[in-house]
Amino acid sequence: MRLMKVDAKLTNNSAREYLQHGAMRRLKVINRCSRRVFTVYPHRRETALSDDELEELCIVLHAFYGNVYGLTDNLAWVLNFERDFQLDRKHIGLYYKRFKSLLNPEFQNYLDTRTDWFHDHLKEFRDSISHRIPLYIPPYGITENNEIIQPFPVYSGSIIDGKTMMLHGQVLADVITINELVDKFCEYEFDVFSV
Repeated sequence: MRLMKVDAKLTNNSAREYLQHGAMRRLKVINRCSRRVFTVYPHRRETALSDDELEELCIVLHAFYGNVYGLTDNLAWVLNFERDFQLDRKHIGLYYKRFKSLLNPEFQNYLDTRTDWFHDHLKEFRDSISHRIPLYIPPYGITENNEIIQPFPVYSGSIIDGKTMMLHGQVLADVITINELVDKFCEYEFDVFSV
């Protein structure tokens, strides 16, 4: 609903295309993926996941993070086309310094509060999917006492770096963050308040 209000204010056809066919579609996929995580792997599940369930969750995570990252790009392109920023494409992105300097100060301030989330989490996961070791969910974990834990609700981009995220909590946090980002985009850049 909130992005539809932005759509009604747009005057540039390319901006409208990136909003409708980029951002709006991605939001649907993001929400579907987050629901799918909890359907395939309910939070209180106590039995091991099958190989098919593990593979499905990996596919869902790839779609989820690819679209969360893509959504931030789509919003930047909407602004670029609508405001005719005249920037080279390699400078278009909500978190690029030059691009961000052209945004409403309130939106800049909001983005500053989410810089770590974007660079240290979202971009890392997106880059892992695209360029390095794809995200995966291990079938089990091992405690310090060599006991097997099943299921093991974490996911990671690499065994070597030892970085893992709690699956359910992180997906929820990312959904909340991306929805908040969309709200702030609508409010600060287009004076549209969420319903």
